[in-house]
Amino acid sequence: MTKLSVVLYLLLIFVNFNSIAADCSSYLDRYVPTSRFVIHHNGTFTDKVTGLMWSRCFAGMIWVNDKCEGDWLESNLEESIKQANHSVYAGFTDWRIPNTNEILTIIEYSCYPAVNDDLIKFLPPTTHIQVWTNTFVDDEATWGVGAYMVSLNYGAGLNEWGATSEMFSLHVRGGDKI
Repeated sequence: MTKLSVVLYLLLIFVNFNSIAADCSSYLDRYVPTSRFVIHHNGTFTDKVTGLMWSRCFAGMIWVNDKCEGDWLESNLEESIKQANHSVYAGFTDWRIPNTNEILTIIEYSCYPAVNDDLIKFLPPTTHIQVWTNTFVDDEATWGVGAYMVSLNYGAGLNEWGATSEMFSLHVRGGDKI
């Protein structure tokens, strides 16, 4: 084994592949500027426009010492809704899955993945970050009962998806449902 091979091998062992960060364009204005939000020290942020409070971590993770810890939780629609409804996060118990209008208020179109990484921390280490909404669809021809999901990787497009698929979720609370 050459020295270069040993160095590369050691780098692979010690490099943290646990999360990815958003890559944002310096040529585009932010669609969702950080100044629109109040970032709390308990792992949440509040939208000053909608009044919605969001978790900074994906479902399955908790906020500890200014970062998200734990494992990203991928689950089907029913389990995602149950997990949100029974979640205790940052001292609150009224969390839920956002609807399509709500989740689109935090999508950052100038970034890939389409999130403001000042707000949402520790993205799942995958090339397909798909997030459930609680906006239901009933498309017998294609999926049966399902919901819209947001793909953070492909321009934050909304797509119908079957309820048995497994995806990530973000949790929201309060505000006026929009």
